Amino acid sequence: MIRISPMTRSRKRERLKNRVAGRTTIPSASSARLNPKRQTPRPPVGVIIGYGGLPEALRRAAFSIVPDRAGLLVVSGSNQSARDLDRRLSKAVARYPGRPILIFADMYGTSCGQAGSRLQRNRERVATVFGVSLPLLVRFLQYRHTMNLEELVQLMTRTASQQASRTIVRNLPY
Repeated sequence: MIRISPMTRSRKRERLKNRVAGRTTIPSASSARLNPKRQTPRPPVGVIIGYGGLPEALRRAAFSIVPDRAGLLVVSGSNQSARDLDRRLSKAVARYPGRPILIFADMYGTSCGQAGSRLQRNRERVATVFGVSLPLLVRFLQYRHTMNLEELVQLMTRTASQQASRTIVRNLPY
């Protein structure tokens, strides 16, 4: 038997409006509360990989919004060869054996992004998201305890596309 939690009237109205308008809804922050019946036994770990101080700055900003300190690791690719970067990333991930890993790479095609892709090919339960941003990290920290890796990747995809469309629409002069 599947048990569905009751929705408030305002949430039902919001969902109906979005469905009629054809919009995809992202779960709200209020639904990010931990549901003991839906908790994942071993929540995914996020790894931010990029150049310079960007990964650490994004991690600090995400922690100031969602204080889930165990959820994110940082690997800096500054002044690293591809082999060294692969080693550092593998070493960071090895601390969490059997756990799903979501790698947040700075950009597609960079050596950091390629390192994430190589790790994904060589290890099970690893996914790579390119174009890391603060909204992606916040969503990840909010939902990592209640969603599996596949659901998180879908959420990251929706969040990224909605953030991109909002940025473009708000910058148009008309």
